[in-house]
Amino acid sequence: MASSLGIQELPGQPVLESVIGWLRGRQALLVLDNCEHLLAPCATTISAVLETCPDVTILATSREALNVTGEVVWRVGPLQAESAGLQMFVSLATRASPEFQLTSEVRSAVIRVCKRLDGLPLAIELAAARVNTLSVEEIENRLDQRFVLFNTGRRTSLPRHRTLRALVDWSYDLLPADEQRLFQQLSVFSGGWTLDAAEAVCESGLDVLPLLLNLVDKSLVQVDQHRSRSRFRLLETLRAYAANRLLEAGAESGVRNRHLRWCERLARDGDPGLSGPEHQEWLQRLEAEVDNFRAALRWSLDEPAGRDAGLRLAASLVRFWFLDGGTAEGSEWLAALLVRAPRGAARVDALSASGFLLVRRGNPRAARPLLEEAVEEARRLGDNSLLAVPLNHLGELLVQEGDLAGARRALEESLELNVDGADRTVFWPPYVALYNLGEVAAYEGNPDAAAAFHERSIELASERHDGFRMAPLRLLGQLAIDLGDLVRANALLTESLIVARDWGKAGWGVASVLVYLAELAVAEGQPERALRLAGAAAGLREARQARLQPTDAARAEARVGSARRTLGDLAATKAWSEGKSMTLDEAVDYALQARRRPSSATPT
Repeated sequence: MASSLGIQELPGQPVLESVIGWLRGRQALLVLDNCEHLLAPCATTISAVLETCPDVTILATSREALNVTGEVVWRVGPLQAESAGLQMFVSLATRASPEFQLTSEVRSAVIRVCKRLDGLPLAIELAAARVNTLSVEEIENRLDQRFVLFNTGRRTSLPRHRTLRALVDWSYDLLPADEQRLFQQLSVFSGGWTLDAAEAVCESGLDVLPLLLNLVDKSLVQVDQHRSRSRFRLLETLRAYAANRLLEAGAESGVRNRHLRWCERLARDGDPGLSGPEHQEWLQRLEAEVDNFRAALRWSLDEPAGRDAGLRLAASLVRFWFLDGGTAEGSEWLAALLVRAPRGAARVDALSASGFLLVRRGNPRAARPLLEEAVEEARRLGDNSLLAVPLNHLGELLVQEGDLAGARRALEESLELNVDGADRTVFWPPYVALYNLGEVAAYEGNPDAAAAFHERSIELASERHDGFRMAPLRLLGQLAIDLGDLVRANALLTESLIVARDWGKAGWGVASVLVYLAELAVAEGQPERALRLAGAAAGLREARQARLQPTDAARAEARVGSARRTLGDLAATKAWSEGKSMTLDEAVDYALQARRRPSSATPT
């Protein structure tokens, strides 16, 4: 400071006194850059100046607040990719390569690069300098090796600003050993973490809370408020650096295995939670950890010691994937995990989950051998609680295939073995089997027995506040249509639709209820409304890669076909297209609109 101000040191007088003497009575702005490497001396000096020189203002930059009296902290965030980041990249890229042109495709790629570089100015500067040898798309494709890609900078820059790694090295080397270890271990999280998660995953010898708060204060960890809970995250550049350090320390395997077990416990706790009164809270909580689940599943694929945990994690997520619209992703994970899965209970759970999702996606042929293997393996293990789940799924599949006797045997055995609340990886309540038995009875031509099964299923599901009750409500509505009780059908289907809307965001349940509401509209003589509802159901299924069961598809086509003939091809196509273009919310709103009084048309 004395040198920059041109102050000559006096013999026998501390240099700070010389600086204060020079500043006293002056109105001045002092800029002190990069205080983090001399935090305590900087804080002492600044405090002394501010106490004795009231007309002096100090602007200090540091990765960590100085904590001095009168300090006002302004956190400098990253550059916004679409604005300042883009502008900086283009300006520097044009200098590096005069031929650089910002086309619409290049603009999109630049924005993606800036986002993946976390809006860090130095990283953007180093990336822009590479356009003299690489296209923006090539730079983007190599960002996983960013510390290699950006290994040179301007010779005139400070050493710590010449490469991306040197910049992060500078901050890392200033950390105490415990903070370095925690920083390394936090790299296993993807998409962020909570304090509880960090305490569960990071080594027990670390006092996580104070160390984590120190990393936040030093701008190495970001913190956000997520639904009234603090959620922490690393910028991707810092996460990649920390992951390299963790690997170099030889500690990656242990931390990632703890992360996998934490994900497994969370998913296992959340599975029954999705079938209870707190299902929305659990859905949101699991949604927040999707990237962590993916990271854990990727690790389990290549880690022999983690294969069973990976299988159990994937099996426990099956209900979440179903409700959250992730059936395709879930099927892919389960298929990959099952390739190397050894025999045992974890494999049974994964086979059952995979079969369930394949049935939901309209592929019973692929599901059947998986479910049959699950049943066989569970019988070999002698685990009745384990056996109940694949038996239920197999029974549901056999209903679709028309094997009603086989379906009844499987479902009755599942119901007998299924003890609600049993300790198992996958939670599957007995009222699901009751619902499926109701379907069997309906196809057997026994509506009274079908209604009894569905009413019992609704009763048990309602006790748990489980949104699954929309399914038996829907089929009771179908039975009411068949009996000509359209008022009762309307009440049941409306309730089913409302429950389905609130149950999960995927829209599977909504699409299935709309099919029967379309049938109801046909029965009430409203062909245009029927075709809109049927079109909306088809659009929702198509977007979610789902299909109707063959028997349901044939029934729906017969009912809606009559509406199409009533309207004529042109009007029918228009109504169908209008429905198919509806969003989930638009379809629900339309279905819940007060309908006009039934016309004089003869109910179909």
